[in-house]
Amino acid sequence: MKSLLLPAAALALASLSQTVSADPKPCGQGNYENCQSSARVVEQRDGWYQQQFRSPRVYYVVDRVTQLCLMVHLELQASVNIDCQKLRKRQEWKEIITW
Repeated sequence: MKSLLLPAAALALASLSQTVSADPKPCGQGNYENCQSSARVVEQRDGWYQQQFRSPRVYYVVDRVTQLCLMVHLELQASVNIDCQKLRKRQEWKEIITW
């Protein structure tokens, strides 16, 4: 059973789909060293930020304008709202999540 995406999540998926390479090396099962995963937060347009998380298909997405935080899985075309204050505990998000 697939859940419906929020409009913001659909926009995030569309934006991320354009920035991810078509055939990334998989992460996981001990392959974190050579995969295309990055802890770097990337600023998109209009107040959107993204960070790849453990897999080339899973991202944290933050919208500073609406103060929305999501975890997005590109392959499954699914997203989950996450607590921005908990995400802010990660050092790389402290300067971005200021609310």
